[in-house]
Amino acid sequence: MKLLAIDTTSTVGGAALLEDRQVLVEETFPLHRSASTELLPAIDRLFHQQSLERGDLDAIAVALGPGSFTGIRIGLATAQGIAAAGSLPVFGVSSLAALAAQADSKLPWVGVCRPARADEFYFGLFTFPKGGPTEKIPEGRYRQGQIDRFVQSAPAGGVLLVEGKTVTPRPAAVGWVASYLDADSALPGGHGLQPRFYPSLVE
Repeated sequence: MKLLAIDTTSTVGGAALLEDRQVLVEETFPLHRSASTELLPAIDRLFHQQSLERGDLDAIAVALGPGSFTGIRIGLATAQGIAAAGSLPVFGVSSLAALAAQADSKLPWVGVCRPARADEFYFGLFTFPKGGPTEKIPEGRYRQGQIDRFVQSAPAGGVLLVEGKTVTPRPAAVGWVASYLDADSALPGGHGLQPRFYPSLVE
C-alpha cells in the first residue's frame, strides 16, 4: 500500500510517502511560518523525488491532534483535498500515538507528553499488543502531577517521551500508525474526521 502521511499539529511538520510501512521519502519543516504555504510544495517534492503521481496513492494518513488548532485544520483540509481529487480513503491518526510509534515497540509501555497551555500537557500512555500503539491510559490534557502518578504506577521498563526534549514529530510515524489500523477505519475522502481537542483542566 502506498500511503501519503501528513502531520502539521506541532512546531515541526511535514509529509512522508510510505509503501508497506517502509519510508520512501520524508520532508519536515518548522511550522513557525504558515503551514498552508509549506505543506503542498513539500508534498509535490516528495512525489517528484519518487517519480510518482497522486493517482499512485492507495490512501492518506493525517494527524488529527491534539496540538496546534490552526495546524490541525490545515493538515486535515489538505488531506481531504487530495483525497477528494483521487477518491482516496483517509486514516485519522492521533498525534500522540504517532509520537509513541517512534519508540521501540518491544517496550512494555510508552508515555508521551506534548506541551499544551497553562502548565498542562497532552498526554497518552500506549502499549503495542499488535505492533501498533494502543491506548492504555486515555489520551487527554493532564497536569504534571497526574502524569507523574500514571508513570509511577506503570510497570517497570517503559519510557516517557517529552516532545521537544526526547522526541521530535516525524510525519512518517503517522503513516506507521495508520498501517496498523483496520482498513474500514479510513473514511472516504476523509469526510467525518474530527480534530482531537481536549479542554483545559484549568478553570
